[in-house]
Amino acid sequence: MTVSAQKPKYKKSAESPLSALIRILFIVVFDVAAGWFVVNAIQRGYTEISVIIGLIAVFVNIVFILPQAYPFRWMAIGLGFLVLFVIYPMIFTLYVAFTNYGDGHLLTKEQALPLIEKIKYLPEGSATYTWTAYKSEAGEYALWLTDKDGNTFLAYQNKPINAAKPGELGLGEADKKGIPNTLEGYKRLNTLIAAADKNLPNILFGEEGGEQVQISSPSTASPLQQRYVYDPAQDAMIDQSNGDVYLNVFGTFTTKDGKAIKPGFRSVVGLENFSKFLTSPALRGPLVTILIWNFIFPLISVLSTFALGLAIAIMYNEKDF
Repeated sequence: MTVSAQKPKYKKSAESPLSALIRILFIVVFDVAAGWFVVNAIQRGYTEISVIIGLIAVFVNIVFILPQAYPFRWMAIGLGFLVLFVIYPMIFTLYVAFTNYGDGHLLTKEQALPLIEKIKYLPEGSATYTWTAYKSEAGEYALWLTDKDGNTFLAYQNKPINAAKPGELGLGEADKKGIPNTLEGYKRLNTLIAAADKNLPNILFGEEGGEQVQISSPSTASPLQQRYVYDPAQDAMIDQSNGDVYLNVFGTFTTKDGKAIKPGFRSVVGLENFSKFLTSPALRGPLVTILIWNFIFPLISVLSTFALGLAIAIMYNEKDF
C-alpha cells in the first residue's frame, strides 16, 4: 500500500472586518490625495507628472482591491516610489532634451499667460492723478484722486470710481490741501508710509472691465490698461497699445520683426537642441567638456578607491584576515 504525498496548499486567511475597513480607508484617502494632485498638476500644465501619478494610483488601486494581487501589497508603495523618483526622472530628462526647457522657459504655458496678461501700459493722452491712500483694519485700500483740472474722485478696489468731494461718500472734512482727513472705515496713511507700502503699486482700483487706476509713482496714479490679450484662435498675444501680433514661436510670443515677450514657456522643439549641439561651436565646446568630465570623474573615483582598498588589503594582509 502506497501513500501519495500531497503538497499542502496555501490558503490565505480570511480578512478581518477591521483590516478591511483600514484597507478601504487607505484606498479612499490615497485616491483623494492623488486626484487632487493630478487635477492641480493638469491645471498648471504639468501633464507629464499628472500622468505618472495617475498610473501609480491605478496600480495601487488594483493591488489593494483585487485579492489575486495580495502579494504585491507589501511592495506597492515601494514600487510607486521607484517609478516616481527613479523611472520618471529618467523619462523626463529624455523628454527635456526635445524641449526648450531652460532659462526664460521654466514655466508652463498655463503659468506664463497670466503673468503676461498682468503687464499694463499707459494709453497715450490718458489723464494722471495725484493720490492719497487710506487703509482699513481689514487691510483694504482706498484712494483719493485729483486730476490736473482739480476734479476729485474716490476709488476702491473692485468698485466703480466715483466723483467725490470732502463731506460726501463717508469722507470727512478737507485739510489745507483739499484732501479729506478721514474716510469712514479707513485710516488716512502718511505720505511717506504710503510711498513705502509695497502692496499699493500692485493694486488695481476701480471696477474690473471698467476704468481702473494703478499707482505708477510715489506721487501719481494712472489709468493703466492691460497691454497684452491672448487670442486662442491664433495662439497669439495682441498688443493693445499698437496692435502688434505676437505669435507663439517655440514657447516665445514673437512678432514677425523679432520682438518678443517675456517670460517664455516650455515647448517641444524637436531636434533643434541636437542640431545646435552639432552646428554651434560655442555650444558644442562646453557640452563636450562636461560630457567628457562625466565619464572621467566616475572612472577615476572607482579606480582610485579600488586601488586604495587593494593596497590597504595587501599591506595589512594576514592569514586569518
